[in-house]
Amino acid sequence: MNIREEAERLAVEEFCRDCKGSKKGCEEWDTCDAYQEEVSLIIQDWTAEASLMTEPKRNSDD
Repeated sequence: MNIREEAERLAVEEFCRDCKGSKKGCEEWDTCDAYQEEVSLIIQDWTAEASLMTEPKRNSDD
């Protein structure tokens, strides 16, 4: 699963949780601006975290 798919899955869970156990009202969540914004934010967060983790550690002893 790629980052975008995982981010979309998480955003769906976040937005559909508010539908009181019913998917009614969530049928158009993928076209919702708030949903798209949430996906973008999740991807940004993950990308930032991933770059921090892969960034080479700088030695302060040099």
